Amino acid sequence: MKTRKQYMDGEISFAGYYSQFLDDKTEAEMFSQISLEELKKSKDEHLNDIPMRKWDAISGIVFRGSEMIQGPRIRKEFADRIQLAQEGISAATLVCIYKQQARKTLNDRKTQTTN
Repeated sequence: MKTRKQYMDGEISFAGYYSQFLDDKTEAEMFSQISLEELKKSKDEHLNDIPMRKWDAISGIVFRGSEMIQGPRIRKEFADRIQLAQEGISAATLVCIYKQQARKTLNDRKTQTTN
Protein backbone atom coordinates (compact mmCIF):
# COMPACT_ATOMS: atom_id res chain seq x y z
CA MET A 1 0.00 0.00 0.00
CA LYS A 2 1.34 3.39 -1.01
CA THR A 3 1.06 5.92 1.80
CA ARG A 4 -0.03 9.53 1.94
CA LYS A 5 3.49 10.45 3.10
CA GLN A 6 5.04 8.85 0.00
CA TYR A 7 2.64 10.85 -2.18
CA MET A 8 3.32 14.12 -0.34
CA ASP A 9 7.08 13.50 -0.53
CA GLY A 10 6.81 13.21 -4.32
CA GLU A 11 7.70 9.51 -4.46
CA ILE A 12 4.37 8.69 -6.13
CA SER A 13 2.32 10.62 -8.69
CA PHE A 14 -1.27 11.72 -8.15
CA ALA A 15 -2.45 8.97 -10.51
CA GLY A 16 -0.23 6.35 -8.90
CA TYR A 17 -1.44 7.18 -5.42
CA TYR A 18 -5.17 7.57 -6.01
CA SER A 19 -5.41 4.65 -8.45
CA GLN A 20 -4.76 2.21 -5.62
CA PHE A 21 -8.25 2.93 -4.27
CA LEU A 22 -10.11 2.16 -7.50
CA ASP A 23 -12.22 -0.92 -8.21
CA ASP A 24 -15.35 -1.82 -10.16
CA LYS A 25 -17.51 -0.39 -7.39
CA THR A 26 -15.85 3.03 -7.50
CA GLU A 27 -16.68 3.27 -11.19
CA ALA A 28 -20.33 2.36 -10.52
CA GLU A 29 -20.45 4.91 -7.69
CA MET A 30 -19.04 7.58 -10.00
CA PHE A 31 -21.62 6.77 -12.67
CA SER A 32 -24.39 7.19 -10.08
CA GLN A 33 -23.87 10.97 -10.35
CA ILE A 34 -21.79 11.66 -13.48
CA SER A 35 -22.45 10.16 -16.89
CA LEU A 36 -19.88 9.02 -19.43
CA GLU A 37 -21.19 11.75 -21.73
CA GLU A 38 -20.44 14.40 -19.08
CA LEU A 39 -16.92 13.05 -18.69
CA LYS A 40 -16.35 13.05 -22.43
CA LYS A 41 -17.63 16.65 -22.73
CA SER A 42 -15.23 17.95 -20.07
CA LYS A 43 -12.67 20.35 -21.48
CA ASP A 44 -10.70 20.73 -18.25
CA GLU A 45 -7.80 18.36 -17.56
CA HIS A 46 -8.77 18.31 -13.87
CA LEU A 47 -12.48 17.82 -14.65
CA ASN A 48 -13.24 21.06 -12.82
CA ASP A 49 -15.95 21.99 -15.33
CA ILE A 50 -18.11 19.24 -13.78
CA PRO A 51 -19.80 20.82 -10.75
CA MET A 52 -18.19 20.04 -7.38
CA ARG A 53 -21.60 19.17 -5.91
CA LYS A 54 -21.72 16.18 -8.28
CA TRP A 55 -18.29 14.93 -7.17
CA ASP A 56 -19.27 15.32 -3.52
CA ALA A 57 -22.62 13.61 -4.08
CA ILE A 58 -20.94 10.41 -5.29
CA SER A 59 -20.03 9.55 -1.71
CA GLY A 60 -23.19 11.05 -0.22
CA ILE A 61 -21.67 14.35 0.88
CA VAL A 62 -24.07 17.30 0.80
CA PHE A 63 -23.13 20.92 1.47
CA ARG A 64 -25.42 23.84 2.17
CA GLY A 65 -23.26 26.84 1.46
CA SER A 66 -19.97 26.09 3.20
CA GLU A 67 -21.55 23.80 5.80
CA MET A 68 -21.46 20.04 5.31
CA ILE A 69 -24.95 18.87 6.24
CA GLN A 70 -24.42 15.22 5.35
CA GLY A 71 -21.10 13.43 5.63
CA PRO A 72 -19.73 10.65 3.46
CA ARG A 73 -21.29 7.21 3.25
CA ILE A 74 -18.66 4.84 1.97
CA ARG A 75 -18.12 1.09 1.86
CA LYS A 76 -16.17 -0.40 4.77
CA GLU A 77 -13.54 -2.01 2.53
CA PHE A 78 -13.09 1.30 0.71
CA ALA A 79 -12.64 3.16 4.02
CA ASP A 80 -10.22 0.47 5.21
CA ARG A 81 -8.02 0.88 2.13
CA ILE A 82 -7.97 4.65 2.56
CA GLN A 83 -6.96 4.31 6.20
CA LEU A 84 -4.27 1.72 5.38
CA ALA A 85 -2.65 4.37 3.20
CA GLN A 86 -2.60 6.62 6.28
CA GLU A 87 -5.00 8.93 4.46
CA GLY A 88 -7.88 10.80 6.02
CA ILE A 89 -11.42 10.26 4.84
CA SER A 90 -12.54 13.70 3.71
CA ALA A 91 -14.54 15.29 0.93
CA ALA A 92 -11.27 16.30 -0.76
CA THR A 93 -9.81 12.79 -0.61
CA LEU A 94 -12.96 11.23 -2.00
CA VAL A 95 -13.18 13.74 -4.85
CA CYS A 96 -9.54 13.01 -5.79
CA ILE A 97 -10.30 9.28 -5.86
CA TYR A 98 -13.41 9.69 -8.00
CA LYS A 99 -11.67 12.07 -10.39
CA GLN A 100 -8.90 9.50 -10.81
CA GLN A 101 -11.60 6.92 -11.49
CA ALA A 102 -13.05 9.22 -14.14
CA ARG A 103 -9.66 9.59 -15.85
CA LYS A 104 -9.14 5.82 -15.79
CA THR A 105 -12.62 5.21 -17.19
CA LEU A 106 -12.08 7.69 -20.00
CA ASN A 107 -8.70 6.19 -20.82
CA ASP A 108 -10.09 2.63 -20.73
CA ARG A 109 -12.98 3.59 -23.05
CA LYS A 110 -10.59 5.36 -25.42
CA THR A 111 -8.35 2.27 -25.51
CA GLN A 112 -11.35 0.01 -26.19
CA THR A 113 -12.43 2.09 -29.18
CA THR A 114 -8.95 2.09 -30.73
CA ASN A 115 -8.50 -1.68 -30.49
